[in-house]
Parts: sequence; C-alpha cells; structure tokens
Amino acid sequence: MGNLKSLLQPLSITLKRIRLNHKRERQTGLTGEERNIELFRQDSILYDAHDLVEAIGSVIDMRDHYTYGHSIRVGNASQKMAELLGLSSHEIENIHLAGHLHDIGKVALPDSILLKQGKLSLQEFERIEEHPVTGYKILRKLRGFEKISAYVLHHHERYDGKGYPEGLKGSEIPLGSRIIAVADAIDAMLSDRPYRKALTMEETMKEVERQKGKQFDPELATLFLREIDVLAPYFSKDGLESSLQEERNLKYQHRENTKIQPQEHTKRMCRSSQIQTIQREQAHTRQKRTFPA
Repeated sequence: MGNLKSLLQPLSITLKRIRLNHKRERQTGLTGEERNIELFRQDSILYDAHDLVEAIGSVIDMRDHYTYGHSIRVGNASQKMAELLGLSSHEIENIHLAGHLHDIGKVALPDSILLKQGKLSLQEFERIEEHPVTGYKILRKLRGFEKISAYVLHHHERYDGKGYPEGLKGSEIPLGSRIIAVADAIDAMLSDRPYRKALTMEETMKEVERQKGKQFDPELATLFLREIDVLAPYFSKDGLESSLQEERNLKYQHRENTKIQPQEHTKRMCRSSQIQTIQREQAHTRQKRTFPA
C-alpha cells in the first residue's frame, strides 16, 4: 500500500493546485483569452490525472478477469448519473474519481479470498467487508481527497441502514456514495461471477425496482430506470473499449487544441510587447523634446 500512496500523492497535489487555480481565476482580472489559455493547460493536466486514476483503479480489476473494467464502468456511470442530477462540475469530478477508486481497499486482500471460486466463509466475508475502510485509510490523508475518501468509505451502505461499515441510513449516507452504490451494484448484476451468470438488463431493472428504498436510494433507482437508454451503454462490456477510445479521441483533440492555442497566444503577446516598446520609445522621445538640455 505504501507504493500506492506514493502514486496517489502527486495526483492529490495536482488536483489541489488545479482547483486553487480555478478559484484564483475567478478572483483575478485575467483577460478572456488569457483565462482560456490557462484553462486549456489545467484541463490537460486534469486529463493526465484522470488517466492515472483509471490506471490505479484497474489494478484490482486486472487481478480478477471476472471484474475487468469494473472500476472504469462504475466511475463513468457514476459521473453520468451525477451529471443527470445537475450537480456542480467539482462534485461530478469527485464522484467520478471516487467511482474509479471505490474498490482500492481490495489491494489488501489476498488472492485466496479475492479469487475464491466457492462460497466465502464468515471470516472471509468479514475480510471483504473491510475494503471500504482500507480504501478510506489509503485516500483520507491525500490533499483534496476528503470527499472522495468519504464516498469510498460509504459505498456499501444501504438506504435502509443494513449496509456497512457504519450502518448509515437514508440521507446520512453521502450522495456520492449513494450514486456509486447504485452503479457498483448494477455493474455487478450485469457481470458474470464464479458462482452465477450475469443477469440480463431486464432482470437487473426488475431488481433495481425491487430494491428501491431498501438497498438503493429510491430517487437514484428511479433515475436509473427513467434514463435507462442513456445509462445502459455505460455498463456494456462490448461498449467499454469503444467508450474508452472515444474518451482517448477527445483527450487527443483537446491536447492538439492546447498546442495551437498557446502558440497563437504567444504570437499576440509578442506583437503586444513590440507595440508597447515602440510606444515607450515614442513617449521618451517626446519627453526629451519637451525638456531640452
């Protein structure tokens, strides 16, 4: 876990700086063009940070071929649900990152438990239930991860209070955790497991309806069922690679734009600097004429 913390530490510093810079921009008098250049630069850094989060979230998935891609799907589906709820961009980002990292605590589980084909013993199940707390302990000391770590801690709480680790109920559970809980459970239902075959989407929808107000926040369950056409592709195994390719294309296009924009900005700044130099020289000449020796 020490190596994992060393990977996440620079990421937390990066995200903290980006958020502080966004705050400063609202308080300073940057021109529209200067602000756009700075936002382009920060967005590029943020894309790289998200790439690192996705890579770390995939570490657990790669240990178990049954859950490959799970963290990516949960992170992206959680983000989309947060967008549909109209949450702030900052909150959407937190939920997205927490979704990718929700199972990070499983790094502490041995393969004998994580990959066990048969039924888990009571002691083994208790070890599994420790992973939200372990994930919270990994993330909580990282700057800028206060909410993210809380969402990871509570993503196995149930709306009826019968979940873990703290048995929170209803609105006591952070909204981010309630969103991730829905996305996590739905992706699990739609995935093969050693002990059962994946459910169909129709079967999953019936289970989500049945668990309204029990396992799931009823409003979020209703959101999923109402927006099924929008959300279903985020849980598709076949659509995972295409969605990742689309995201890579967007990142590439953005980075190409960032290469162009600063160059144009630099040219304009140079021209502006040249004009200012000429103006200073003209002013100095006029001053010499006004006060002859």
